[in-house]
Amino acid sequence: MTKTANAKLEIVVNHTCLLAEGPVWDAKGKVICWVDILHGEIHEYSPEQKKHKIIQVQEMIGSLAVCTNGNFIAAITKWICFY
Repeated sequence: MTKTANAKLEIVVNHTCLLAEGPVWDAKGKVICWVDILHGEIHEYSPEQKKHKIIQVQEMIGSLAVCTNGNFIAAITKWICFY
């Protein structure tokens, strides 16, 4: 493992999740996506545009994947859904 002595962290999203998990990089859309399990939210952040988008799922969400069309497939409380 390589240590970087002068690594600098930068906060890019001023938002607090209750239980954030599963970061996924969408190379096609150039965004990072993650879920807030307990709030039932899908988050998407674009470093290029500096935009944070939240999709309210209204149920606990366990995981997500990015579809080829840029939408999401997600495992929520009782279902597998597209968003």
